[in-house]
Amino acid sequence: MKTGDLILLSAAGRERNSNWRCKHHGGFGIIETTNGRGDYPIEVIWWTEDMGKSFSHRFKRYEIKKFKK
Repeated sequence: MKTGDLILLSAAGRERNSNWRCKHHGGFGIIETTNGRGDYPIEVIWWTEDMGKSFSHRFKRYEIKKFKK
């Protein structure tokens, strides 16, 4: 994964309680950085389905998957 990729929550990511905000609002994310520090190195800007809100969230690699057309 690289900066600018569109992503969704993976099955494992949907199961994690720490991702409740992304599950509740739905939508998709755009990877902002992949070289973050600590346990959650991937920083994402997450957009709601209607694109009315966005927020920053951090993930581990297994919690997200690339968006496929």
